[in-house]
Amino acid sequence: MSINHSKRLASLEALRALAALAVVVYHGGAIAADQGFIDEPTNYSYWGKYGVHVFFCLSGFVICFVHYDDLGKPDRCARYLWRRWARIWPLYAAITIAQAAFSMVTGIGEEIDLSRLMTSLMFLDLNTSPIVTVGWTLVHEAFFYFIFVVFMLVNRRLAAWGFVAFILIQALMEFFPADRATLSPWVFHQLRWLFISGIGGALVVRDLANRGRLSALSSFQIGIMLILLVFSVNGGQSHELTTNRLFRALLIQTFLVGVVVLEKRRVLNFSALLTYLGKASYSIYLVHATFMSLGLKICSSKYPQIVSDHIYLVITILGIGGVVVGIVTHETLEKSLTNLTKRLPKWHQSRKELAMKESEST
Repeated sequence: MSINHSKRLASLEALRALAALAVVVYHGGAIAADQGFIDEPTNYSYWGKYGVHVFFCLSGFVICFVHYDDLGKPDRCARYLWRRWARIWPLYAAITIAQAAFSMVTGIGEEIDLSRLMTSLMFLDLNTSPIVTVGWTLVHEAFFYFIFVVFMLVNRRLAAWGFVAFILIQALMEFFPADRATLSPWVFHQLRWLFISGIGGALVVRDLANRGRLSALSSFQIGIMLILLVFSVNGGQSHELTTNRLFRALLIQTFLVGVVVLEKRRVLNFSALLTYLGKASYSIYLVHATFMSLGLKICSSKYPQIVSDHIYLVITILGIGGVVVGIVTHETLEKSLTNLTKRLPKWHQSRKELAMKESEST
């Protein structure tokens, strides 16, 4: 089983699609409850929140899988940061500014000032909700990117030890939580286990491809999570949340590794529709909640009785509409911004890459 880092894995796109659709389902119930049409999200919609956990695990997997060879190579940091910035920020910034402008002009929604706008645009919403509500996940995403770039600045052996140290400190935070008002609990937030599980999954896939067996680093991160899982189970109800978090992280990691390995062995194939939705998942994720929330407010103001009597049908239709709007956003705005970033000066490329391109052109 060989690894081609330049090839986009259909399995990852399929999982992105399923995660995005799951989040749409969850927000359907949450929005209906928030606007008073139901008491609380039902079990049929509540499970959809775990789609966010899949997204976090996928992020850890993709970053490690694609940029593993960049570890210990500081000259590649600029290229790495540029690729991460171009992937998430332009579209997020455009939607954030558009939503802020809409709120200021129409007066619909919460009041937004310049400080709030800048905080959201810079992923600094540590204790407040961003203008685009789902952007809270991108705050954690951006922080994870920063952690990874620190490992790129040192040699690979030191990076491995840094990863081990981070896992150990993360583990200690589970059993000795500090004051939530300080920065340390945010740095070692429980969601980091999902990123760690994604990194571990990428290491496992690489090990199986290159060695046919697990390396010490892969075995360590799996082992420490299993040990914590055993301790948290024995800790009873006081560690119930830790148990659930670790179990989900390991479960998602195992599933992710299995799906990728089966795809590489050509056992699994994924439909073109699912992989396409995966490519459009970021746009769907960013716009669907706003569309569904505004749509439900408008529909309920015009047809209150119909909406109240058929709330689940209405929210399902709005959910489908949110996916469609996300696809339109992907085809127009996201692709346009992606093409724009590709045309910008390639200052982020290393001297070696630029020299190679110059020699090829001559």
